[in-house]
Formats: sequence, C-alpha cells, structure tokens
Amino acid sequence: MIELTATWARRNDKIVFDGHAVRINELLAGPLVELFRDVCGWRIVYRHRTTGSFWELDHPQSELPGGGPRRLRELDVLPYPAAIDQDTKFIGLAPTNELATCEHLWPIEVAARSAGLRIATIGGWWERNSTKCIYFDCVLDHAAHITLFALAPFVV
Repeated sequence: MIELTATWARRNDKIVFDGHAVRINELLAGPLVELFRDVCGWRIVYRHRTTGSFWELDHPQSELPGGGPRRLRELDVLPYPAAIDQDTKFIGLAPTNELATCEHLWPIEVAARSAGLRIATIGGWWERNSTKCIYFDCVLDHAAHITLFALAPFVV
C-alpha cells in the first residue's frame, strides 16, 4: 500500500508545501478519477484509471487549520463495499457524486442510489449541527440492513 503525506514547512517566514505534495498533485491531476466525497469534502475516494486501484485523499491532522497537510493513500480494499459490484467495478452515483449522508451511512446511500431508488427529497436536517439528509421513496428492512452493511452499534 502506498501512502503519500504532504508536509508544511516554514521558509522565509512563509508556510510552503513539502514532502509528497508535488506527487499528490500529479496523481490528482492525472491518473486518479474522483468517485465520491463525504458531505464536507474532507475525504475523497478516487480510482486509478490504469490500475483500477482505489485511493483516498484526506486530512489526518484535523487539529490544524484546514485539516492540515493532505494525505493520499492507496486502499487495500474499498471501505465502502456497497459502492462496487461483485466484479469490483464502480457503480456510478447519479445524479451527483456528493453524498448526502455521513460516512457511516455511505454504504446504504450508495446502494440505494446504485439500485436506482427514487430520491424523495434531499435537504437540511432539523438539527443545527447537521448538514443534509436524504429520503428515498422506499421502506428499508432494518434487520437485513444491519447484517448486510455491518452497521456500527450507534447507527442502529
């Protein structure tokens, strides 16, 4: 697994990008194609055009301004299993690549979108700290989804 982390350095009283910043930019501008991102844009998943491998761009130092330097890493497995079919081919997200749910619900949202379920509405949630919510025009089998998606206890 390849992991590239940019660093910040101070030169002549300015903060400059260092480390793997150049290589990260080359990969993002070239062979990597964005598949989807979390609601806030802090985590973006890509697929390599040639190798088919999955990559994730994130900001692991969230305590720093702007999330700190970027990290781009190749993934051994895609941590969002519903986003790919059994042949490990990406299933597109229509109509948008921006997911409306938090990352712990991505597999369910991706599966619903991939299955072509009609989106009843996407909008603001009733809490101030929430970003978006999405409603699909269907009824979900609660027990089946717990098993199928291995949801964390706090989700169920």
